[in-house]
Amino acid sequence: MTTSVPFSTDEQWAPGAAAAVTQSKIPDTLPVNAIWDMADKGNFAAITGILQGAGVPEEATGEVLLSLAQQAIQKERFNSARIILQFLIEALEDKNAAYPIIKVVADIYMLEDNTDMARQYYLKLPRSINNVILYLQSFDVQSEMNKLLTARNNILTQIPLADHHYIHEIVDEIMTSFINSNDELVGEHKRRYEKNLLILQDIAPRIADRIVTDYKEYFQDISAIKTDGNTTTIACDGTSLKKNGVWIPASVRPGTELNNNSLKKDENIIIRCPDAAAGLDFIKTFSKAGKEFYRYECYLVISLPALNQLMAIGDITPLKDGSHVIRVIDEDNLKDDLEEILLKERAFFPSEMINNLGENRQFYQEILRPLLQKYEKTVLADIASYQQKLKSLYPNNFHKKIIKKIKEGKKLKILFNTSRYTTYLQYSIRDMAEGFRQLGHKVFIELERDGAGYNIRQDIRLKNLCEFKPDIIFTIDHLRYETPFIPRTIPFITWVQDLLPNITAIKDPSLITKRDYIFSFSKRWAQIALGKHPVFATNKVQILPVTASTSTYRYLPDTEKIYDVTSVTHLPDTAQTLYPLYKKNITRHDLSSNEAAAIKQVAVKLESYSIEQLRQLQTAPNGGILILEEICHKRNITVTERLLNLCRWTDQNGVVTPFFNHFMLTMKIKPVSCLLINGIQVKTFGNNWDQYPLVASTAGGPIANGKPLNELFNQSRINLNTSPGTTYHMKAPEVIASGNFMMTLLIPPAFDTMPLKDFFKINKEVVFFTDEQDLVTKAQYYLSHPLERQEIAKAAYEKYQKKYSPKTVAARVVKYIGQR
Repeated sequence: MTTSVPFSTDEQWAPGAAAAVTQSKIPDTLPVNAIWDMADKGNFAAITGILQGAGVPEEATGEVLLSLAQQAIQKERFNSARIILQFLIEALEDKNAAYPIIKVVADIYMLEDNTDMARQYYLKLPRSINNVILYLQSFDVQSEMNKLLTARNNILTQIPLADHHYIHEIVDEIMTSFINSNDELVGEHKRRYEKNLLILQDIAPRIADRIVTDYKEYFQDISAIKTDGNTTTIACDGTSLKKNGVWIPASVRPGTELNNNSLKKDENIIIRCPDAAAGLDFIKTFSKAGKEFYRYECYLVISLPALNQLMAIGDITPLKDGSHVIRVIDEDNLKDDLEEILLKERAFFPSEMINNLGENRQFYQEILRPLLQKYEKTVLADIASYQQKLKSLYPNNFHKKIIKKIKEGKKLKILFNTSRYTTYLQYSIRDMAEGFRQLGHKVFIELERDGAGYNIRQDIRLKNLCEFKPDIIFTIDHLRYETPFIPRTIPFITWVQDLLPNITAIKDPSLITKRDYIFSFSKRWAQIALGKHPVFATNKVQILPVTASTSTYRYLPDTEKIYDVTSVTHLPDTAQTLYPLYKKNITRHDLSSNEAAAIKQVAVKLESYSIEQLRQLQTAPNGGILILEEICHKRNITVTERLLNLCRWTDQNGVVTPFFNHFMLTMKIKPVSCLLINGIQVKTFGNNWDQYPLVASTAGGPIANGKPLNELFNQSRINLNTSPGTTYHMKAPEVIASGNFMMTLLIPPAFDTMPLKDFFKINKEVVFFTDEQDLVTKAQYYLSHPLERQEIAKAAYEKYQKKYSPKTVAARVVKYIGQR
């Protein structure tokens, strides 16, 4: 780096300025210590008198004082030296001659650790390279990084543009020196980088492989530093990076920051981060967005150098499990990466470009959009080709051909459509598909690839139709009209397991054709909610109970019973309940103290309810509002709209409230706590049991569906089925298919979506309990009567195999299509 080139010639020190105030020998008779003491008090009149008395000529006074100051520095009398020098600066008529003294005063302030005063004096010096170096070196990079960069920016405004590169070189040398001398800092960055690299290998293995090749080189010349010592929290203060040779704070320009509304959670989006600062801002926003049930794609366009910097100074953990599935795209390899993702992996095209401001706008318009349009044309051509093929594959008489095929006993090809984003529906499809396989039919299950966002692109679905050539399409909770590209002549089965608006709000009868077959897992829905719906009046909804795989769930005769009672169900996270609304040190949704007190009493009241009281509350249309109003009346608390919204079952958008989650929590905990209080051993499996002290000791953690869950059923003497709304749902057939004993919470018929007792005999094939006492009494009885347990479990198993197994249910579906 060049350090001798001046910024401008008129800022040179005046020739001879240093010689104008030279040092002179101090007379031996001078009381040096006394003079220093006087200087400390600012008594220069007395000092002048002493010098005159010692025979120092008036014209040599300055020289002697300078010598006294120098000697004071040597004796570490810094205050005395500084005051003497400041007196000389004021006394000099030629201000150019004062520059050497000003520099010494600034140096003294640095020795005294008074950096603010030192900088004031350094700034009084001419803007030469050496003086700027002294000034900028006064900043401690560890604690004053942003101040250093601000000071640099101020200097840049005072010198010609052509000389800016000198200042940037100075700052780069300061930063580089700090990094090279700080092994702990580099080690911290390396550890953070390596942790982030593991995450990147998980979410973007292709990009991670490219980065690894530059890993060692990057840490030989690290170009981003973070000095706040925090390895887990994104924070722009104290974080800087080098971009195009210039060190800058790792923060985006004001007005370009992202916010939660920037991330369209129900869309596939794309964002460009031109540097690590933008990357930090994106991660900060992304981490606050929370996790969504259905996760769409988010394409993150960033160069590898910027990504390297980001991984050294930030924490990319939020990218692993947030509102969207993150796909990282190398900006310098944009064309190939987009082609790989959109044309080979067939991910969804982004429908929204976020943060389309400044330099990003030009990037989007001139580079990104033309590429997307080019690839979209390719996909549209594929779609047109597939649609043409489907016309010949599915003629107008195709439906009649399938009915004939069924009557002739020929094997069929069934295409199942489901999603990875709902394990329950995915397992329902898996188990139903098994039944068709057992009948000898060919099955194809269509779902997203591992690690992909929600849903499957149209061209992929058309390709599957053309290649598999299904005779029947089978879906859960979706009607044919939602996918208009599917030929209308294919028999289309909808298995309703949730009353969603796409089903219940349908008004056009023409959307349901004779080639549409509607089934419902719920007997009540089939008879009332859908049975009386005008659109489904001419297309009677059939009852189709949920089923469970008989190859996955089966009796294991040699398995030892190690649990008395087990309960497998998820509890809501505490953050989703009423607890955070009133507990200390937890976000309170900006509730007033009175509102928080009211919510606390609602929670206490709810938790005090018996099982019977909870079942009665379940019938209340407005959730916990009656409880809230009673509590507020007693405590003279105003019932605010905010309180009412928190205590309904759902909010105005149909989203369940904290009260609903607290109710579900209480319903599921109540039977377990009741058994514990009465000395009966219970083990629970599923999410969040460990968050609640009353039952934390029972928590066994989540358990995987399939073989592990089947082993648990076989290890349990009593399997609890405590679903608050449906007695015959997935848990029931899984336990019954495993050949093990189950006790089920009885739900009043008017509120039981699918009554188990309508399909299995009470106390012969299944056992119910109605309240706490009934639960304890029956649990104690059946724990001490193993043979009766086995007889009941065996009876339920035999009926299930005969009437409700995947094979028998699949045969019922095929028969119904063939007869209609």
